[in-house]
Amino acid sequence: MGLSELILNLIFPPRCVFCEEVRKKKDTGAFCISCADELPYTSDGGRQEGGYFGFCVSPFYYEGDVRKSVRRYKFDGAEGYCEPYGKILSDFIASQPEVEFDILTWVPISEERLEERGYNQAESLAQRVADNLGASAADTLRKPFDTAPQSEIPKRQERLDNVIGAYEVINPSTVRGKRVLILDDVITTGATLNECAKTLLEAGAESVICATLARTPIDGEYSIART
Repeated sequence: MGLSELILNLIFPPRCVFCEEVRKKKDTGAFCISCADELPYTSDGGRQEGGYFGFCVSPFYYEGDVRKSVRRYKFDGAEGYCEPYGKILSDFIASQPEVEFDILTWVPISEERLEERGYNQAESLAQRVADNLGASAADTLRKPFDTAPQSEIPKRQERLDNVIGAYEVINPSTVRGKRVLILDDVITTGATLNECAKTLLEAGAESVICATLARTPIDGEYSIART
């Protein structure tokens, strides 16, 4: 640890990304030891079947401190969370033998939302995961116009309708014949990932699977029929 980093840690001691408590020397992982025993881990990789994407896996349920943490990351400017999140998600992906891919990408946001937020939380996460895995990260999709936030739409069909035609492939040759892994922070109904996967498959991708940091609890689970 360099002198400047040591001084910063003394002035601004690192805190756990989930509970926000000051981390102790014994907390050597991506989050504190206390949280390690209490976080809402998914079972069987939190696998959720898709419509156009084959499946999505997630290490956590989107509840409790995980939900609070992700909302800070997504809406409150905590972009630095992408570092511990990236470590968590890359380790998780490496532990899932069925997650095989050629290129890794992310869910895009509109220029309007990017200007408002200052960063795309899915891209920041994906770049860290790619670095950790030594994988190829590619900017494959764009969102040419803004849509209502999915988190503000309670009904499943309305979520599906909200993202129809919302994405475009930047360069079809990037994804043609490739197995694509899409990363995002949270999967709820799967509508956003489903539309992204559909767009990539129509551009010639061989297959699409997904991984997110968190997913809605199992009681709210359902699959999207491929139409």
